[in-house]
Amino acid sequence: MKTKYTLYVFLWLLIMVVLASDSFSYYATRKIVKGLFLYADPNISIRTILKFHEFIRKSCHVLNFAVLSWLILCAWAQNVKPLFKWTPKAAFFIVLICLMYSISEEWRQSFTQYRTPRILDIFLDLGGATITQLICWLIVRVKQRPSSSEMPLN
Repeated sequence: MKTKYTLYVFLWLLIMVVLASDSFSYYATRKIVKGLFLYADPNISIRTILKFHEFIRKSCHVLNFAVLSWLILCAWAQNVKPLFKWTPKAAFFIVLICLMYSISEEWRQSFTQYRTPRILDIFLDLGGATITQLICWLIVRVKQRPSSSEMPLN
């Protein structure tokens, strides 16, 4: 099925829209994280809980866009060029697509009641997309390196 990965991209974008809604705002998720931590350790400080909560939220930015970048790469490979090999040019356009989506999401959040658009979040999103493409670059480099059995003997 040629459209499988394209459908995954749109499904992931839908999930990301939901995660960027007021239902998953800082204050909504703080209650959940606080409850879990206090259940696990009633003596934990609120400051520790809030720091870990912030870490989780920012890590999710990186992870969400790392997955999006990977899914776009898979869809591109399946639909645009069946014998696709990762290239820096493709990676650049994939990261650019992720950046444009990140900017549009942060802009959309400016119209919600409990969300705040932040430039830092755009950089985190960009970082997640870029990390995926760098991992792909490393994989390509390792696969292109000649094995020791293929090395010419002097």
